[in-house]
Amino acid sequence: MSEDKIQPDQKKAVDKTVESFPEQRTVCTSSSEIAVNRLYFGDKDKKPKKISHIGIAVQSIDDTISFYTDVLGLELEAVETVASEGVKIAFLSIGETRFELLEPLHDTSIIQKFIDKKGEGVHHIALAVDNIKERLVQYKNGGINLINEEAKRGADNSRIAFLHPKQANGVLFELCQEEGGSEG
Repeated sequence: MSEDKIQPDQKKAVDKTVESFPEQRTVCTSSSEIAVNRLYFGDKDKKPKKISHIGIAVQSIDDTISFYTDVLGLELEAVETVASEGVKIAFLSIGETRFELLEPLHDTSIIQKFIDKKGEGVHHIALAVDNIKERLVQYKNGGINLINEEAKRGADNSRIAFLHPKQANGVLFELCQEEGGSEG
């Protein structure tokens, strides 16, 4: 059975099983059939609010910024250094979200290591959340591999934590609680 041919009655049966037994976190069929992986994270309505920003690794903000401001016409909001992460960051607004250009400050910066391995380009997608502490507990209890089990201080006075990219087919997701968000 292919993934696009799941029957409505099969989906209902899986949903009913997962709802009846929330502690049963994973339901899988044989490798030749579709795998259904549903994790119970508590309140289903507590999804991320929006895409906070898209992080883009660059070797030099000074050499890159004109493309974003002059060619794309984006507004440069601010430039900030986060010494604890070894990165200089430029924020550019685009609608309700932002691009975050990430420049390594030294050779041992995680961003420099990323550039050395994969080249310049998209580094992460940040999701805005209200209560990052609660969210991390839910994800950890749900079996999600976390890079950061506790939130740390990020740029723009936010609280951040990263999910392991193996959880999302190689995409690095950052949870981002903006200043003033609920810590519950």
